[in-house]
Amino acid sequence: MNKVQNWLNNKVKKINQGKNKNREALELLRNLGFPLPSVRRGLVVMNDISIKRLAEGNGISSVALYAALKTHRANGHGRGKAILADALGLEVEEMFAPVE
Repeated sequence: MNKVQNWLNNKVKKINQGKNKNREALELLRNLGFPLPSVRRGLVVMNDISIKRLAEGNGISSVALYAALKTHRANGHGRGKAILADALGLEVEEMFAPVE
């Protein structure tokens, strides 16, 4: 994982300051064929986000946030999806796009 993370971090460093690094990482990893739930988990890790603290700060259970993070479904987990997307500076539709 360290090699992939280092490679991705180097790519992200080259990204234009005016762009959202998480959006660029999301697009890059999706284009490389990584499953979207894995990409979301990777973004949370790379941004050093604590699911437990994020849940406590938003009045939602950490179980609900983990479920939203790992879901393959386009529907459900609406509040958890919104909290995760907001924490990463992304739109819900980007992070939880239906599988094509």
